[in-house]
Amino acid sequence: MYEITKAKFDICEDLISSSIDYGTSGESFSTVKTNKTKSKLDNQGCNKSWNRSYRIAARFFGVLCAVLLVAIIVLCVEKKLFKSSGTDGNQHQVRYHNLSLKKEHLENSYHQFLTSYNSMEEERDLLQAIISNITKEKVQLQTVNNNLMKEKVQLQTVNNNLMKEKDQLQMLNNNLAKERNQSETRYKAMTEQRDQIQNRFNNMAEEKNRVQAKTDSLTKEKVQLQTVNSNLMKEKDQLQTVNNNLMKEKDQLQMLNNNLAKERNQSETRYKAMTEQRDQIQNRFNNMAEEKNRLQAKTDSLTKEKVQLQTVNNNLMKEKDQLQTVNNNLMKEKDQLQTVNSNLMKEKVQLQTVNNNLMKEKDQLQTVNNNLMKEKDQLQTVNNNLMKEKDQLQTVNNNLMKEKDQLQTVNSNLMKEKVQLQTVNNNLMKEKDQLQTVNSNLMKEKDQLQTVNSNLMKEKVQLQTVNNNLMKEKDQLQTVNSNLMKEKDQLQTVNSNLMKEKDQLQTVNNNLMKEKDQLQTVNSNLMKEKDQLQTVNNNLMKEKDQLQTVNNNLMKEKDQLQTVNSNLMKEKDQLQTLNNNLAKERNQSETRYKAMTEQRDQIQNRFNNMVKEKNRLNTLTSNLVEEKRQLQTQKNNLNKERDQLLTESGGLRKALSVLGWKYFGSSVYFISNVKMNWTNGREHCRKKGAELVVINSKEEMIFAHSLISELGAWLGLTDKESEGVWKWVDGTKLTTSYWAKGQPDNGGRSDSEDCGAMAYKLPALESWSDGYCHYISYVICEKSVKVQ
Repeated sequence: MYEITKAKFDICEDLISSSIDYGTSGESFSTVKTNKTKSKLDNQGCNKSWNRSYRIAARFFGVLCAVLLVAIIVLCVEKKLFKSSGTDGNQHQVRYHNLSLKKEHLENSYHQFLTSYNSMEEERDLLQAIISNITKEKVQLQTVNNNLMKEKVQLQTVNNNLMKEKDQLQMLNNNLAKERNQSETRYKAMTEQRDQIQNRFNNMAEEKNRVQAKTDSLTKEKVQLQTVNSNLMKEKDQLQTVNNNLMKEKDQLQMLNNNLAKERNQSETRYKAMTEQRDQIQNRFNNMAEEKNRLQAKTDSLTKEKVQLQTVNNNLMKEKDQLQTVNNNLMKEKDQLQTVNSNLMKEKVQLQTVNNNLMKEKDQLQTVNNNLMKEKDQLQTVNNNLMKEKDQLQTVNNNLMKEKDQLQTVNSNLMKEKVQLQTVNNNLMKEKDQLQTVNSNLMKEKDQLQTVNSNLMKEKVQLQTVNNNLMKEKDQLQTVNSNLMKEKDQLQTVNSNLMKEKDQLQTVNNNLMKEKDQLQTVNSNLMKEKDQLQTVNNNLMKEKDQLQTVNNNLMKEKDQLQTVNSNLMKEKDQLQTLNNNLAKERNQSETRYKAMTEQRDQIQNRFNNMVKEKNRLNTLTSNLVEEKRQLQTQKNNLNKERDQLLTESGGLRKALSVLGWKYFGSSVYFISNVKMNWTNGREHCRKKGAELVVINSKEEMIFAHSLISELGAWLGLTDKESEGVWKWVDGTKLTTSYWAKGQPDNGGRSDSEDCGAMAYKLPALESWSDGYCHYISYVICEKSVKVQ
């Protein structure tokens, strides 16, 4: 089309360059015509017919003027000859008449020529005006053509760029198809990994529960073993004290036994001596008075010794009181340490309860995370649907590309038609060269100019249509480019989302592995602690058995010593009758002194035991303080973990709000965008892994009412099973209701309105009504996220 337009513009340019500008000066017509035609006809060689016609016309007019001049000259010569000669008057008269007739004929022809010349001048002016208009239109069309050529070049460059971008996009599309296949394979692998991770997570959750149960049982066993250990330590201390007391009693009894054996031997020797002396008593009776006096002196000395022993006893009693005060102070310190220990144990129990609550919250958030993973799978299905729609759009794009190829074939056909028209134009130029006459050429050229004008107008219209088509094609290419760019961005966003989901799954897996390792370390530590406590318990049991055997042996020895002691006491009592009262008092004072020394030794031992127990309580207190510090750090770590879980729960709530779910209490809620009947609504909720909403509290009722709009929404409430007996979809009976006034009314008939709904324009606590189950309305779905 562009070549046809250029050829026609060249023809118009040749016509304009070959036009004759008739002068009005005093020069001869032929010279003016020839000079102007020569000056005008040296431009291009493709307009020979047009230039030749003007040359023929100029020559014709020149010959005509020469003939007229020759005729005038001949007439003048003949007139002079006629005047000079005067002869042959009739012949000359006839010739003159003929010449006058010829002159009149030439004048008529000259006038006709002038009229034709004037008409040709007028036609020339018209043609000049037409040519000027055509030149203006040519200039305009030339500018339009140049602009169109520029736009065509731009569109060509744009088209080339678009073709390049198309090829790039095709490459990208192929790459994206490959990446999509790879991403599908990755997604399959990731789904398998997710299932494996889910199985691992379930196994780890079971292991965690088992480990938790083992931990709880081990903690209970630890507490029991600690109580048993403390009881055994107390029993050990008691048995140790009993053993020490028995050993002391054994030593005392051994000493008593030795003393009694010595006294028995002495008594036997005395008895023998007394038997020997019995005979001498009678002789010594007289000496007894003297001996009585000596004994009286001894009695006085013994009374003095008794007083001294009494003072010693008083001093010992004072020391006993001082040791008693020291013992009381130590007992107070022991009580204080026990209160500190009990407070630390209470804080430990509180920290353990806080730890258990945080573990429960962690499990709840884990269930929320699992639900979000299910929602992610649903979004993955939506993404797959979008990928299918993208494939459909790709087919549409391919169809458009085929249509573009068809248009290119049409363009090539038009180019062929242009070549054919060029050949036709060449043939017409050859036929124009064959035309020789001026008038026919002028008329034909006039007709040609009119046809050229009409053709130019048609070309103008065609160029405008071509411009419009190019603009439409430009817009189509721009829309195709924008669609391809959008698809590219969508594919990039899909790829980025897949990479983010992969990273999230990787982080979840890493966190689960870390948590598993932590639980394994905790389990191993608890098992080690259990083994240590078990060994301690076994050692204590062995020590208890050993102490029991020692105690039994000591009891047997004690019984034996008591029997020996009883026998010796009997013998002693028999021999004691022989001793006098002074010996009894001396023995009593000595036994008292021994008892006081033994009591002092016992108090000293108790004091030493108290000091040891104080040191043990100090070490226990330091251990408890260290354990409290460790529990405090563990509490801080758990608080940090709780804060992280809270921030993660905030992000999960935002993600839920983006997906259409809203979190309240321990459940998430979803309001449908499409109206449906009660049965389809329940099936819709079940497909989402939820159920129609069940109202359990006033706060939940206000929250659910804030979700609805327009007409209202279905509740999970029905009396289909038994008319008038309303039940929730989970099987529980309705206890607390929020019926509107006059509801439920069953539609004024029996067995009609069996499904519960919630109205929008009524107050939240008075918004329930019964309705026909086949009516359509919005649906509120509820999904619990509690940890069972």
